[in-house]
Amino acid sequence: MKALVLFLTLFINTALFAQDINLTNKNTFLYLEVDELPHFQSDVFNTVMEYIYSNIEYPSQIDLQGSIIVSFVVTKFGDIANIKIEKTLFKECDNEVTRVLLEMPKWIPGRKNNENVNTLLFLRIDFTIY
Repeated sequence: MKALVLFLTLFINTALFAQDINLTNKNTFLYLEVDELPHFQSDVFNTVMEYIYSNIEYPSQIDLQGSIIVSFVVTKFGDIANIKIEKTLFKECDNEVTRVLLEMPKWIPGRKNNENVNTLLFLRIDFTIY
């Protein structure tokens, strides 16, 4: 049986949403800088990569490898919202990444001008079979 190993790489690009927004509003303004990026926080895991690596399950019926790029908003309250698969791999893999993100513990929100703000992040997750 093939040993499955997930290598997770994380790159974060940020864009800042105005503070008082409806996250479904298509007329949202984006800013290109925040004073402080959101921080993943957990009593069990040290990094977002460790959390994802520990919680994601490689779909057993899939025998392929590649990357998924997902965007999501860390709200000014630390919740994950507006998850969007930017680059798909396979529906089951996409669904698994979405599931894990939705179950994440709260983050420490991004900050701009000493106030918590909604921040858009991008995450790349590599699925590799060995």
